[in-house]
Amino acid sequence: MERYRVLLRREAEAFVALVPELGRLSARGETRAEALAAVEQEIAAALENMAEQGEKPPVPVDEAAYDGALNLQVSADLHRDLDFAAKEAGIATEDYAAELLARALPLRRHGGGRSTRHPDGDRDQGRRRGRGPQGSRYRDIMDNRADFIEYVRGLDGGGGGAGAGAGGRGRRGRRGGDDNR
Repeated sequence: MERYRVLLRREAEAFVALVPELGRLSARGETRAEALAAVEQEIAAALENMAEQGEKPPVPVDEAAYDGALNLQVSADLHRDLDFAAKEAGIATEDYAAELLARALPLRRHGGGRSTRHPDGDRDQGRRRGRGPQGSRYRDIMDNRADFIEYVRGLDGGGGGAGAGAGGRGRRGRRGGDDNR
């Protein structure tokens, strides 16, 4: 059987196991074990269905080959700001952008402003319901270009991006402070 990553999360009265690599595939259970067993059955059924229809299943992310090359298209303003920040840091723009991505990924993995796909197909349901102070803060920073740049500067100073607070207003002039809001 293919090896796909399974995400497990707790909802109100159940555990939900999700398989992002297979689209909307998910399963519920009263316990973790039940949710995982149910999603394994769903994976098997989905793979069998693909085989019957002559479709090739997607290669699991952990088995795919990656070369590290990633081509991105960004706005001219963001490109300009990234280039300036990279010059300020004394490194190439591409290296600076790669460093930002590496630092931002853990924020998204731990609930910082990510858009979630629910089994009912409502991709942005988490945003509308609110995700608590950390998710809201992250989203406010990422939605405002000036605060994003201030956030990036906070990362450069080792402060974990504490350069902008909730509500979309950054603490100008302060780089990498110890205030972890």
